[in-house]
Amino acid sequence: LILLLCTNASRHSFWQPVTGSVEAGEDFPAAATREAFEETRLPRLSAPVSLDYEFQFESHGTRNHEKVFYVLTPEIAGECKVHLDPNEHSQMKWVGAREAATLLK
Repeated sequence: LILLLCTNASRHSFWQPVTGSVEAGEDFPAAATREAFEETRLPRLSAPVSLDYEFQFESHGTRNHEKVFYVLTPEIAGECKVHLDPNEHSQMKWVGAREAATLLK
């Protein structure tokens, strides 16, 4: 299962996976680890694994470079207690790959 988060209304209420930015002094895997924990507070996450997929896009005049990783949790998805930051997200759900593909932009 894949965890999707819905952004809050002030961020236009769309579904997304855990995302984030690389901070000064971090590499992409360190940022993926930090963001996964910050956005979910899930315990015992695995080390990030690269999906060898990256892309660039422009948003608000800024060029962004994204790399895609996944992390695993040993918890059963339905029992995971995901803690959302209400300043960023309003809801979450665990979905299969097919449903994720229909919900993501």
